[in-house]
Amino acid sequence: MKLTKVSLISLILIFIANASEIKKLITPKYDYTWQVEKNGLSKAMLNDKYGFIDVNGNVAIPLKYEMIGHSEDNNLTSVMLNKKCGFIDNKGNEVIPLKYDLVFDFGNNGLAQVGLNGKYGFINKKGKVVVPIKYDDIDNFELNGLSQVELNGKYGFVDEKGNEVIPLKYNSTSYFGNNKLVVVELNGKWGFIDAKGKVAIPLKYERVWNFEDNGLAIVKLNDRYGFINKNGKVVIPLKYDSVASFINYGIAKVTLNWYYGFVNAQGKKVIPLKYDYVDNFGKNSLVAVSLNNKWGFVDAKGKEVIPLKYDEVEEFSNGFTKVSINKKWSLIDEKGKILIPLKYDYVDTFANNGLANVKLNGKWGFIDKNDKVIIPFKYDIAWNFEDNGLAIVEIDGKWSFIDAKGKIVMPFKYNQVNKFEDNGLAQVGINTKEEWNHTKDYVVISEANNSGEWTVYEERPKNWGYIDINGKEVIPLKYDLLGGFGKYGLAVAQIKEKCGFINIKGDEVIPLKYDSVWDFANNGLAQAGLNGKYGFLDTKGNAVIPLKYDSVRDFGNNGLAIVALNAKEGVIDAKGSIVIPFKYDNIVGFDDDGLTEVMTGEKTFYMNNKGKKSYREKYID
Repeated sequence: MKLTKVSLISLILIFIANASEIKKLITPKYDYTWQVEKNGLSKAMLNDKYGFIDVNGNVAIPLKYEMIGHSEDNNLTSVMLNKKCGFIDNKGNEVIPLKYDLVFDFGNNGLAQVGLNGKYGFINKKGKVVVPIKYDDIDNFELNGLSQVELNGKYGFVDEKGNEVIPLKYNSTSYFGNNKLVVVELNGKWGFIDAKGKVAIPLKYERVWNFEDNGLAIVKLNDRYGFINKNGKVVIPLKYDSVASFINYGIAKVTLNWYYGFVNAQGKKVIPLKYDYVDNFGKNSLVAVSLNNKWGFVDAKGKEVIPLKYDEVEEFSNGFTKVSINKKWSLIDEKGKILIPLKYDYVDTFANNGLANVKLNGKWGFIDKNDKVIIPFKYDIAWNFEDNGLAIVEIDGKWSFIDAKGKIVMPFKYNQVNKFEDNGLAQVGINTKEEWNHTKDYVVISEANNSGEWTVYEERPKNWGYIDINGKEVIPLKYDLLGGFGKYGLAVAQIKEKCGFINIKGDEVIPLKYDSVWDFANNGLAQAGLNGKYGFLDTKGNAVIPLKYDSVRDFGNNGLAIVALNAKEGVIDAKGSIVIPFKYDNIVGFDDDGLTEVMTGEKTFYMNNKGKKSYREKYID
């Protein structure tokens, strides 16, 4: 198992300047400056070299470093010069010599990871080596004062004095986290040890997983699954084909002889193991279940609330769900009451105005909750009503909006329209062109040539802009591509294959000079690409994470982004810190459990968002 390194050195270019006084520091002689740090200085960059300036814009520490970190409470700042790393003080003095290949952030215990010639250890703030620089990999210290280390493929733990308190003899270890026990594997057998290295639960299982909040852990033995408690006692028998974690309502999904059901934390069957498939619980405490190709819903106590008689069902939304029998659709409520006859080709849910868009004999219209037709079935496509009282409709390839009485509020002239955004604007496009298909957002056209081979195109508008609710074109239809206005009030715009961002007034806030840009993530950073290199921009257009990577992916909800450099993938955080080193062939992406599949060579395994290996079977969904 390889361990994470969070490098302070890699923090360098990433702190977004948001303090108003910093604007006074930005002068033409610097390419970029950051906000004032605790040392009273601001980082500055010029010609890809970094240093510090004072509040008057004067150089305080020469701009000569290839990389520079943030000033910490201890007045030490990590720097790189001639590819060697160390620490300087607030006057620029080299307090810890620049001799390491990598240096990392000082922890609360006053220790920092360092790397030299492919080996890792810890130093203190005086530069003294506390944990020998001899390990192949090393992790930050956990709350219990232990750090996971690896040497020659064996894993153990050292304390803050460098003592190997848990011998390096295990083939794999997890991390303690909030638990007092840690998962270990030796010679293909799995169990748990405590912080002193004492075996707490014997190493006899084929797999074990960390303890959940209810004090139970999944274990596997003889290809069967069950649950044990922290004393090692089997609480739920090891007899199941597969099990999933306890998530909702204190019950866990299990299979036996490949029939699905749910058990509680005592092992009692709450939902009988008789179904061909069960979905996951929604917010209304109902779960979709299937038996003999028929679908219905049961509650968390196992009661079949909605009979298993439907060919298809969908998830509940606002108290309703769509159901189908013999390819005819209807809506039912959470008690199973049929709200409209089962006669439509397709139905949508009721909007806030009490109308639902439904399809009959190939045409769309709108009905009320009494199944009365309010707007005739004459549209080729009709979307549900928005909160502003308008619905998108299409006839013969032209799009417009109608109100709840069916009145057309603007001419059918656009080739595509999108929903009104929170800012009261809707994106529209005109003048159709054909291009190669590369997105699911557009209408796909296919045609056969003389050889019978199919060529696939996409049909989309050539010119994009925005209209207001009155149909006024407030942003001219001149863009080749436009995105939606997101959280930060900026939209992706493209003209002649160059991209940037505009605001709701149509002002080009970030110049259209990039080869590619993506929407801003929740952390206020957006992907950008130029000349085959990629990085991240802030909302002012500053390249706060340099455009130096071979590829980047958006930041997820966990605040991490997968990036590639020199044909290897790793993970960085929003400050540019390396969370998972650049040494993997492929990092798939983090799932809801905080795990990602990682591939290197012929090896494939799971890793958590701290860069630690995590072992997982393919649980049932």
